[in-house]
Amino acid sequence: MKKTVTKQQRSNGISFAGLLFILFLGLKLAGIGQVANWSWWWVTAPLWGGIALYLTIVIGLVAIGITGVILMSLFKKVSKIFQREPAGYININCTPSAKVVLDGRVLGSTPKTKVKVTPGVHQIKFVNNDGVKGELSVLVIAGQTLSVEHKF
Repeated sequence: MKKTVTKQQRSNGISFAGLLFILFLGLKLAGIGQVANWSWWWVTAPLWGGIALYLTIVIGLVAIGITGVILMSLFKKVSKIFQREPAGYININCTPSAKVVLDGRVLGSTPKTKVKVTPGVHQIKFVNNDGVKGELSVLVIAGQTLSVEHKF
């Protein structure tokens, strides 16, 4: 059988800050040295100084964190302004004029010029006034303008 023994250490003495406070208090009340001229805030500083230092550090770290979040959001906004998304353009025409649907999005009647699209394959549907439909697949390259002409 094993017996587990735990030993807890507990200090029954006075802390360094407490001892320093008692020293400052005695010197202040006795009127000895420069401590006699100190404000009571400085005499009691050993009691609240640690907490004040801790709070100052915590508040400083929180302020740094908030500043970092604000700067990162500003950086993202600025980088979006200067970063150009790759895009291509399509000029769409039809003879006679027809309604145009690009990738399921109705654009209206032709002609359509400088329609901004992402690079890649796109589906263009034409519907004339008689209801006749035409369909094309086109490949758009970034930075280029593609002209599409359809005839019924």
